[in-house]
Amino acid sequence: MKKCSLIYFLFILTFAYSQDTIYFDKDWKETTKTKSSFYRPLPLKKYGELVLLKDYYKNGQLQFQGYIYPNDERKYVGDVFWYDENGFDNGFTQNINLSKQKELIYYNTDGSIWKKIKYRDFGEKTEIIIYHNGKELINGKIINGNFTGSFSPNRPNLYYDNPFYKNDENIPPPVSVTAPAISYNDTKKTPNKIYKEVIYWQNGEIAKETINKNYSQELSKYWDSTGKEIEKSSKENNIDIEFYTKNGFAVQPKSKTETTINENDYLVTKILYGKNGKIINVSKRLNGNRVEEKIYTNGKEIILKYKDDKPFEGSFNDTIGRYNSIYQMKNGQIVGEAIVKDSKTSKIIAKGDYTNGKPSNGTFYNYDENTITISTYKNQKRDGIQQIFTNIWSEEPSEEFEMKNDLINGFRKIYSDENSVLTSEYRNGKPYEGTIVESNIKSIYKNGNLIQKEEFEKYSDHVKIIETYENNLLKTKTYKNFLIKEKPQSFYTGIYQNEKPFDGYFVNKIILNEIPLIDYYEKGELKYQYSFDFVKQLDDYQFYKYDQKSVYKNGEIVDGFEFIDNEDNATLSLIGYKNGKANYLELNLFAMHYFNRFTFDYNGKEILLKDFEKQTSIKLTKKNNETFAEIFDKDDKLILNNQQKEVKEGFPNSTTIYKIENNQLTKENISLETMIPLYEKAHNELNSFLINIYSSIAYNRTIEIDELFDQFVEIFKSNNIQKLYGQESFIEGSNKVLTSLRYNNEGKPDWGIKITDTNKVFSVEFYEDGKITFTKKINSLDQVQETINTLIKKYE
Repeated sequence: MKKCSLIYFLFILTFAYSQDTIYFDKDWKETTKTKSSFYRPLPLKKYGELVLLKDYYKNGQLQFQGYIYPNDERKYVGDVFWYDENGFDNGFTQNINLSKQKELIYYNTDGSIWKKIKYRDFGEKTEIIIYHNGKELINGKIINGNFTGSFSPNRPNLYYDNPFYKNDENIPPPVSVTAPAISYNDTKKTPNKIYKEVIYWQNGEIAKETINKNYSQELSKYWDSTGKEIEKSSKENNIDIEFYTKNGFAVQPKSKTETTINENDYLVTKILYGKNGKIINVSKRLNGNRVEEKIYTNGKEIILKYKDDKPFEGSFNDTIGRYNSIYQMKNGQIVGEAIVKDSKTSKIIAKGDYTNGKPSNGTFYNYDENTITISTYKNQKRDGIQQIFTNIWSEEPSEEFEMKNDLINGFRKIYSDENSVLTSEYRNGKPYEGTIVESNIKSIYKNGNLIQKEEFEKYSDHVKIIETYENNLLKTKTYKNFLIKEKPQSFYTGIYQNEKPFDGYFVNKIILNEIPLIDYYEKGELKYQYSFDFVKQLDDYQFYKYDQKSVYKNGEIVDGFEFIDNEDNATLSLIGYKNGKANYLELNLFAMHYFNRFTFDYNGKEILLKDFEKQTSIKLTKKNNETFAEIFDKDDKLILNNQQKEVKEGFPNSTTIYKIENNQLTKENISLETMIPLYEKAHNELNSFLINIYSSIAYNRTIEIDELFDQFVEIFKSNNIQKLYGQESFIEGSNKVLTSLRYNNEGKPDWGIKITDTNKVFSVEFYEDGKITFTKKINSLDQVQETINTLIKKYE
């Protein structure tokens, strides 16, 4: 495809001089006829304010045709087309037409009209007409983003390149057109939107037809050049044929792809044809993985087999970037000689022999995740100069080193840029002298000992951590990537003794997989831990400011926050302490594009639970020797509490709550008739997490507030937050809610679990829609609890 970088003076020549042809070399620089690869006949044909530019290959084949503005051939107008040296189509671009010429005409090589394209005032296509032997063959229209009629070989895109938009901010981009929405439930009011995409043979017979109806595409049909239908797709066997074309008219097949689908697998067979009409390649993929490839060249057939999408059997010739690998495989192993050549110059880069599928003697190439290794082997062991390249096109290595007997032994050079080389020496596979950079860590060695390490910020040369060593043991660690508010310093240092924190500042724990907590030690004892509210510093992931302090004595936290990190980084829990006793809990939840925080604040008399997202809350206090639970909305207005009036068991629209109090089965009957609107409001405004907690607490009125908070603390300490999400009550001990049973408006059991105590024999019945679906007799309350838990898990 021609480059668009020709210089303005060529147009001066075009219109000012009498020469009839301009010649260009392969780089589109003006030259003489004998040295030329392309030529341009002059004068160019004028078309209103535009000119039709046509360029040709040296052999006389058309290379390009398209309309341009006379003063700048880089500004294409409408469609422009490229062709290869055999006259086949070789690409096109669709450009906005901001000229005054709202009809553009394109031609066949014999000068006859091939195509007319009409444009609206905004420069977008409204009609495309294709001609064959001077007569109109097909016509397609575009109105308000909708297509009607026929288009060849495809309908146009609704996106246009705008050559002015990139270079002239005063000219706006084209107006985008969006197709109006269709209501598929009202076919009477919405007419069907149908258009065809067709390809014709050069003799005018149809080659391919695809019907598009209401934004869905029907299966394509295919015909040979005599008009005989040859292929028709089905759901189980889909056919797709592409053609070599000249001005959109089919000359011969280019490829045929057949997708066969059965219950468990799909097989894709693709045939490629050369421009001479002969098959050049047949490939098969099963469920997306390569299975087999047949290559036809010079009358020979080469069969390549694959297993697990990797080469398995055959003679392979692969190219990745500048590396062209030629090798033979048998039963999944490379055998014999393998050669790697430069894909541009054919110069040999690596050449070596394999034994039992492993490199034996010579130089070998390996590609792994965009890293290329050129290794030298002797007797199946790496020996000699080894090179690593981090770019598939680079001719200069990013690293090279010497190996002996499969160990790095000798020099190692790391090239960070053209003018920077880090040199080191290895002995028996271990660093001995010099500087080594791996990933974002720089290590300095002297006489076989590690002296210093420097850790850099990612994608930066800023050093954030410096470690010093004595006798290969960690001695100090200096941090330059955070600030402690109460002790502002340019850096913070921690001194180690026997490689354990002894004095100063240390990062010993990382939360949320990236945020460090800062520990302060004196003589080997943890004194303080510094942290911060990470929500306030979400964007400062490289330099944090620590303004929260936790105090420790004898290894136990006394004041401040204790962080409990979940391994999957989905939750982060905090326990707050004052004078050695927990008084605050915090749960942070993370998901894709989601964050929420729940807090549990205890002042010794009441527990206040708050939802960060919905700004709702639950207050738990002691009233008349019972636990009093209240739900408040975001405006701090009361929604619901647990002081409902008790009714007789089986009262219409009531619920019976079954509880254990002092190891005895008790029950409470409450009417929900007047409470239903409040329950609905609570469910609408509260997070399900708070609803579960409220449900567990509401009818455990005998539990003490401090005992309840201690149970919350234990759940947080054990990192068992999931317990608060369960359907069953999380409360442990001698007083807890077991289950409930709902009665309908006739006073009959409707949904839930009913427990009956007859002389310490407990009957458990499960009701669904008024019918008993499970029943069991049990001899202890512990077994009752186990049975209820099993039922709840079954129906969650």
